[in-house]
Amino acid sequence: MRRKIALILPNLDENGGQIVTCTLLKNMNREKYQVSLFVLSPYVKNRLTLMLQQENVPVNFVKINLDYNYVRSIEILYWLDNSIKKYEPDIIHVHLDTLYTWFWAIIRKKYILFTIHSEAKRIYNRISGFLFQILKKKNLITVIGVSKGISKHFCEVFGAESAITIYNPVEISNFKCERNINENKNEIRFVHVARFSPVKNHKLLINSFAQLHKMRKNTSLMLIGDGQNLHDIKMYVSQLHLNKSIKFIGAVDDVTSFLKQSDVFVLSSKFEAFPVSVLEAMAAGLPIISTKVGGLPEVVRDNGILVEPENVNELANAMQRLVDDKKLRVKMGMLSKKYVEQYSVENIIKQYEQLYDRT
Repeated sequence: MRRKIALILPNLDENGGQIVTCTLLKNMNREKYQVSLFVLSPYVKNRLTLMLQQENVPVNFVKINLDYNYVRSIEILYWLDNSIKKYEPDIIHVHLDTLYTWFWAIIRKKYILFTIHSEAKRIYNRISGFLFQILKKKNLITVIGVSKGISKHFCEVFGAESAITIYNPVEISNFKCERNINENKNEIRFVHVARFSPVKNHKLLINSFAQLHKMRKNTSLMLIGDGQNLHDIKMYVSQLHLNKSIKFIGAVDDVTSFLKQSDVFVLSSKFEAFPVSVLEAMAAGLPIISTKVGGLPEVVRDNGILVEPENVNELANAMQRLVDDKKLRVKMGMLSKKYVEQYSVENIIKQYEQLYDRT
């Protein structure tokens, strides 16, 4: 008989934690597990919703009748309680949410698995800290971090004795294809994939690229993504007269073709947990340049270069080093392909299944 698993998300926005959760749902062994997703926000239609629909994964969205602060919270809790009762899951696996599900688990004395996808201090407050201590005391929670750094930081911030580490997965087969040869063989193309938000620090990347481009005119940069800071960043690029060298691609459903056209993947974030975008670039055989934040030192080793966050010169120098050394680019790209195998969706699913089986 299949075990029932309820996965819970606060919303189905197209962000890292939601994408990882949907990847797990898509690839889970359906002969062994019956899965269903519960979303604590109203219905949205996007590529994640459509993907789950195509994979025949049941998705349940909360229906809000009276959208007022306290009334909304009561409606969400009431809906969650009824939905879980009706589904009768063997395992409840929560991603991202720390308020409704933690409170509900305490009231109903239900054991939950909780995967943290970000730095613990970003989700810590007096309420979440108080709820966690109750869950811990009653042995109602197991915490899973998406990197060793994230797991360690959670324990430090929340006062947990331990946390399991299971890395984010990547569907490697989607990126196992030959790289395109640039039309201009002398041009070195950098690619950056991230939403346009302050934490991604696009200005650092652009300033470093501007410094590089003064010395190496055979360089270009593709910025893939959308977000609140897009207009401001476009204006900033115009002010630096870099429109011909920096291209804004926008949000895309599949980055494969753009990774194939690129030579180096670069990430300039102020913080990252364990970004899938880096794993995808590695699967495509790209060397990685990234700021030394979050779980990135665990995945970027001699397959790339780590730099200190906010350091324009260090990032520019790392980019120049890979522009000037083709052999190093090729070597790092080959190592990326080798290292990414441990993060394959098959390996990560196996680790989650082992956890489910002993829960």
